[in-house]
Amino acid sequence: MTHIGCHLVMAHRWLFLDGECDDARWAALAAHLAHCDTCLLEYRSAAGLKAALRRACGYEPAPATLPIRVRHALPYTLPTQETR
Repeated sequence: MTHIGCHLVMAHRWLFLDGECDDARWAALAAHLAHCDTCLLEYRSAAGLKAALRRACGYEPAPATLPIRVRHALPYTLPTQETR
């Protein structure tokens, strides 16, 4: 299992809360939170904020097709030699 530190938990807490991590990251997060009260408190606080915003804003999940529509809306350009 991959071990993660406090800095990584805090930097990626929104990805964790949004379910955008693979199983290995989830396992590492759970292991870290089981032993770190500071990160657990911050994680719970972020989860509470997210839940409060969802309730206050009338949360509606984005359509499953949104990522595809966004990708198609963005211009596709290959990087030039200067931007590499």
